[in-house]
Amino acid sequence: MGEHCGSSIRGIKHHLLVEGVNRMRGTMSIWFFAGILFLFYGVVIFGQGLWELSHPPVHPPVLYNLHAPIWWGALMGIAGLAYTIKFWPRVGK
Repeated sequence: MGEHCGSSIRGIKHHLLVEGVNRMRGTMSIWFFAGILFLFYGVVIFGQGLWELSHPPVHPPVLYNLHAPIWWGALMGIAGLAYTIKFWPRVGK
């Protein structure tokens, strides 16, 4: 009784761990997910910078006139878009 139960668990582990990995079509690069994150953060920061431009703070910081959130948001968005396109998962690669 105990051996039969153990062999079926071993069979399930083999099926899930070995055969399941062999059926995968490919791997996805971590840089694809990093690109999506950079793109998302870039859009959020850029949007916040535009909102801050149209609603200036009462006591602006010293370098407020440089509009850093707009520049950083745009740079992060462009970098994120580049990484997302470059590392987009492709079938048969």
